[in-house]
Amino acid sequence: LPPGWERRYDNASGRVYLVDHNTGTTTWQDLSPLPAGWEARANPEGRVYYVDHNTETTSWDDPR
Repeated sequence: LPPGWERRYDNASGRVYLVDHNTGTTTWQDLSPLPAGWEARANPEGRVYYVDHNTETTSWDDPR
């Protein structure tokens, strides 16, 4: 993670979120890089999906 960032666990949702102590903001978005050969894209409605160029497949699930 970038300097000043921290991973935290939300017990209510069971999800990990990130805290930016530099700005006091939080995000559910994972900032770590995608695995080699993967790319994030958005469909026309703006929903993010992931392309695995290694296997030429797509997924709605973040591979990180």
